[in-house]
Amino acid sequence: MWQLIKKLPRDLLSTLYDDYEFKFMSAPRVWGWLACLTVIETCIAEQYFGLKFSGWTQLVTWACSCLGAYGVKKYTEGGK
Repeated sequence: MWQLIKKLPRDLLSTLYDDYEFKFMSAPRVWGWLACLTVIETCIAEQYFGLKFSGWTQLVTWACSCLGAYGVKKYTEGGK
């Protein structure tokens, strides 16, 4: 159990950083991560807390454009 607790922060950092020395963050990766979290939080707020959100089209478009920018970045890097 303790190994899992120690592993979680490292896994989270590895999704935000481009290198394994944790020196460089990728802006498209951070924006994509933030956009996905926003979509998930909005869905939870609407489904479980009764908060109505009318801007789903704009929110999903923003998330897809962020993830698309990250995909283009990875494609131009050759999948490194």
